[in-house]
Amino acid sequence: MQQTTPIQPSETRIQALCFQWHWNTFPAYRGLLHTHNNNSHNAIKGALNKALGIVKGVSDLEYFFAGKSYFIELKNLVGYQTSEQKQFQKLVESQGGSYQIVRSLEEFQHLIEGIHTHCNHPVSRHQATCIQVISETNRNSGCSVDSCSPLTCIQVKQQNDCDSN
Repeated sequence: MQQTTPIQPSETRIQALCFQWHWNTFPAYRGLLHTHNNNSHNAIKGALNKALGIVKGVSDLEYFFAGKSYFIELKNLVGYQTSEQKQFQKLVESQGGSYQIVRSLEEFQHLIEGIHTHCNHPVSRHQATCIQVISETNRNSGCSVDSCSPLTCIQVKQQNDCDSN
């Protein structure tokens, strides 16, 4: 009996799943994950995109979090980078930037949760419903604020702590 290879989800499908998961899991961070729309459907649109500054090879997604940009290239299990994508990766990394290749929703979830943890934002999928933005006046009320950026004041609490405030 011949074994069949499972059908791989398209990179577009992986991107949609990742974006939707982030949108629904982290409503306070909507807009920080976005795409660059660097694919043109025809020559006219391609010329317009080029004139507007859309660059070939740029990553599929960019996530801006805690003052840092993370460039995320999505590939399915059999996908590979183009030469332009490899060149963009080298450019980002030469500037000290973060560039990741993600091949599934699970890898994306792990990456985002790792970014949050690394930035002292212990946000998990289960805690995401309990994000509170605290004003400067509340800083002195005994709340401990975990934030990577001096411009934001975000406190993430355990779910059982949410009801007490």
